[in-house]
Amino acid sequence: MSPVAVQSPQAVAEYSPHHHHHHHNEHQEFSLVRSSNQQRSSFSTLITSIRDTIGPNPDLKFDDVDVDRLQSLLRGYKSSRSEWERFSFIDFSRNYTRNLVDNLHGNANLILMTWTPNKSSLIHDHTSAHCVMRILQGHIIETKYEWPTPGVEEPLKIKEVRHYYAGDVAYINDDLGIHKVENGDPDSVAVSLHLYTPPYIEKKGCNTFNAKTGKSCHIKLCDYYSKDGKKTCKTS
Repeated sequence: MSPVAVQSPQAVAEYSPHHHHHHHNEHQEFSLVRSSNQQRSSFSTLITSIRDTIGPNPDLKFDDVDVDRLQSLLRGYKSSRSEWERFSFIDFSRNYTRNLVDNLHGNANLILMTWTPNKSSLIHDHTSAHCVMRILQGHIIETKYEWPTPGVEEPLKIKEVRHYYAGDVAYINDDLGIHKVENGDPDSVAVSLHLYTPPYIEKKGCNTFNAKTGKSCHIKLCDYYSKDGKKTCKTS
């Protein structure tokens, strides 16, 4: 049984309007109840569980991460659109939007991505980090490639193509290859939750690859489209 599905008893008590012992706090607590009884969701419980699993170690390394537990937490999350839609910005002028949900003690980035129909990411690596992806809505296609041979100009070799749907979890790191992620639906937006840890991609960028030549190019990722549900990017 995944802990994600269990609401903690403190959460119930904390947000219950019947626990007013301090009258001077009454208005404040009441507004908390009104705004948070929906939000004290399994989504915030998921974030707390991920944060606790990753921990606050300032020198977190790849091998310190309990990636099996992180995958089972993301798999166990009972997704409800109302819990995450405030992070879900759609912009049809882009292939996707990257929306920061939480940076988890500075040790990871939890990002919600919304995918324009039929659009994809570039082929990219993961800068020596773990990447766990949970599909929240729609149909995502992942194409995994072998790393190119240094100095040889030739098309990238496809290792495998996988189709994912709402509820599915995918995992990649640099040992497994490089990949491209795309929305496999011509008409509908797809939404996926991505956990990158340690947060090397945010700090250092990543490499993208040309499918026809194998040539790579280092990019710094541009700013998030939104952070904590607030749009932060300048739209063209």
